Amino acid sequence: MRIGIIGATSFLAGRLIERFLKDKEIKELILFTSSKNLFHSKNLKVTYFNYHFPKIPLNISDLLNLDLIYFCSALGLEKRDNITDEEIMGINTFEPISLSMKLERKNFSGKFITFGSYFEIGQNDQVFKFKEEEIAFSSRNLFNTYCLSKRMLTNYYSSKLHKINWFHFILPNFYGKGEKPYRLIPYLINSIKNEEIINVTEGKQIRQYLHVKDIVDLLSKLIYKEFMPSIYNLVPDKFYSVKDVTNIIVNSSSKKNIRFKKIIRYDENMKVIIADNSKIKNIFSWEPNISLDFGILNYNKL
Repeated sequence: MRIGIIGATSFLAGRLIERFLKDKEIKELILFTSSKNLFHSKNLKVTYFNYHFPKIPLNISDLLNLDLIYFCSALGLEKRDNITDEEIMGINTFEPISLSMKLERKNFSGKFITFGSYFEIGQNDQVFKFKEEEIAFSSRNLFNTYCLSKRMLTNYYSSKLHKINWFHFILPNFYGKGEKPYRLIPYLINSIKNEEIINVTEGKQIRQYLHVKDIVDLLSKLIYKEFMPSIYNLVPDKFYSVKDVTNIIVNSSSKKNIRFKKIIRYDENMKVIIADNSKIKNIFSWEPNISLDFGILNYNKL
C-alpha cells in the first residue's frame, strides 16, 4: 500500500502521518511538501517530494502509482497579512480541481480525498442540520475568501460526474494536541493555565467540535475497505455554543479568579453552523468515539 499526502505540514496531515507510520500494511508514505520533518525523514517508509504552490508544482507522474492521495494543503483559515486572496483560491479551489482533471486523464485507479468546511453553509441563525447537497449549493453570504474557496471546490465536486474515486469530506471545527495554539480550545486551556486575561465573544455561536483522532479513524477506513465515492459531512451529532465550550474548559480547571475580556469576532454573523451526519453514519458505520468533555479533559494525552 502506497499513500500520498499533499500538504504534509498541516495539523490533520500530521495526525494522518503519525497513524500511517504505525500501520504495517502501508509500505510507503509519500509526502509532498516544502519542508521536511526531521523525525519523519528518518523513517524508511517516508519519501519526500518538494512541493510549494504555485512555485514548485506537483508532477502527476509521482502520483499515479499511489493507492490513496490525501489533499491536505490549504490556506486562509487563519488571517495572515502575506497571503493573498488569489493564493487562497489557487490552493484551496483550483489546485485540487486541476489535479482531479489530470488524474482522470491518466486513468488514476486509486482514491483521491479532499476536504471542505461546514463554514461553507454561510450566514445562518436557525438551528438546522444541513445535508451535503444543501452545503454544496448554499447561496448564503460568507465572511471570508477561505469559506468561498472551499464552497467553490465543494460545488464543483457536486456538479459533475467524476471518472476517479474521489471522496470529499466536509469537516467541522476539529481539535486536538498539535493544533495551532491560537485556536479556540488550546487558547482557552493555555490562557487559564498561564493566568492570562481571556478574550472572548458573547459565545452565542453554535458549532460542532470533532476530535482529530476521530477524523483520522474515519479516513483510515478508506485504506482497507471500499466505499461509495461521494461527498460526506464528517461531523459529530452534538453541537455546542462557544460559551458551552468555554464553560467546559473553565470547569475542568483548578484555577480560580479567571478573567475575561469581551471582544467581537468576524464569525459572529454566522451564528449557527451545523451539518447533518446521517449519510456518513449510514455508509461508513461511523460514530465519533471522543466526546467534547473527554477530549478537553485529556487534551494533552490524545
